[in-house]
Amino acid sequence: MAKSLKEKHFVKKPSYPGGNAGMSKFIASVLKYPKEAYENNVQGTVVVFYEINQFGKVIRAKVITGIGYGCDEEAIRVIKLLQFVVPKKQYRQKLKFTKKTNV
Repeated sequence: MAKSLKEKHFVKKPSYPGGNAGMSKFIASVLKYPKEAYENNVQGTVVVFYEINQFGKVIRAKVITGIGYGCDEEAIRVIKLLQFVVPKKQYRQKLKFTKKTNV
């Protein structure tokens, strides 16, 4: 007799359509380099921690590591535009997921 295949994880995590490559492409297309950062020749990576609600929308974003000159605010703006795909709710759960992304 064949064994029935069980799900590996009880709770399914939200995913971005197109995976990490799709998310990077979206961020690159929407991101606008701040004028103040351009004038002061500021470059770097902003690390953003955010929460995703049960509908796949980013509800809260916070900068963990920032570089200033308007880049932190722009990174939060772009992250709040992301829309994730949340798998079907199991057992009527309303969960919030957390994620960290480099911009």
